[in-house]
Amino acid sequence: MGIAILTAALALVSLVLIVMAFGRLSGGFSLLSAAGRGGSIGVAGTWLVIIAIIIALLGAALLMFVGFIVSSIVSVIGNAGYILIGKGLYDVGSSYGKDSLKTGGALVAISFAVVLLLTVDWRGLLSYAAASGVPALLSLLVLLLIFMITSFIGLILSYTTLGDIERELQAKASQGGAQLATTTS
Repeated sequence: MGIAILTAALALVSLVLIVMAFGRLSGGFSLLSAAGRGGSIGVAGTWLVIIAIIIALLGAALLMFVGFIVSSIVSVIGNAGYILIGKGLYDVGSSYGKDSLKTGGALVAISFAVVLLLTVDWRGLLSYAAASGVPALLSLLVLLLIFMITSFIGLILSYTTLGDIERELQAKASQGGAQLATTTS
């Protein structure tokens, strides 16, 4: 009983932190979109991921009844969300002329597109693995691991480049404020 309560509490805390993180990501994409610097597709992607997370938590509560169906739906919605986030990052990188952000966004989008294809056609992958003599579960796990590492690298590239863009914008804003102060005095 105590472990169930602890698990529920941790799930609730995780949900709050995840919604806060993706809310900030959505807000950042919204600001960039409003400034005409891309990002509108990233807003849609972040909302898809938030919806997938909420459905996943509800599905975990109903696992004994509809777990497989819910996990499949969550996987498709979540992967589609990350594909849109990757495209949004790519668009922002194009807008600011940052090749590393474009690369990071492309890695995220491509990785999750492949994971989405694996999710949709997992039976085909398993039959191919069986025909080639490779244990099916092992080949599936190795492919998922490769694509998750690739998307992680893409997210790290994006994160560092977005930090560079933020510092550049703050420097421009402070220079603009200093110039405004000197011209008005």
